[in-house]
Amino acid sequence: ARPQIHMVMNHQFRNMKLLVQRLHIAGHHRIGFAMPAANDERVDHNYLGGYWVAQHDLPSEVVRLPPLLADNLDAPTFLRWFRKQRPDAVIVAARQAYEIISWLEGAGLRVPADVSLAVASIPHGDTTIGGIDEKVGRVGAMTVDTLVGMLHRNERGIPATPWRILSDGAWLPSKTILPRAASNRRA
Repeated sequence: ARPQIHMVMNHQFRNMKLLVQRLHIAGHHRIGFAMPAANDERVDHNYLGGYWVAQHDLPSEVVRLPPLLADNLDAPTFLRWFRKQRPDAVIVAARQAYEIISWLEGAGLRVPADVSLAVASIPHGDTTIGGIDEKVGRVGAMTVDTLVGMLHRNERGIPATPWRILSDGAWLPSKTILPRAASNRRA
């Protein structure tokens, strides 16, 4: 955050929108979002912003669930929210995905048969969890290109006006996401 410098990174806002849209296309009509508040704060609330906008863009008959952003996202907190909101798909932080799967299984639920689980940032090389592949190799290549350009322009020091180069991710369904039957779709 300080000092403000140029940045090349993935586009968390658009990636979250894409994730909600793809889950909806797969037949999910109660899409939840649960992660530690610090994860969303670290990305300047781009996950939450993308989630809200994507929810807003869905057809009006789709149920809009309040997100769970907890200082301490533990099993009791998550399961209390889950039982109240009854999502058919949940977007979670990649770091907690396997832990949340175990919480759900401990509560008698099966992933993905009862609830799909997706992450906004699939860990590099993980083929088990579905969600958004942030294409970290492409972000790295864009970063090198950006640095080479700055060297050629003899740019040095803290920029007066920092800029951002953002890279969109790609949807990757996987074993944790089960498309819902057309007869179960509400939208």
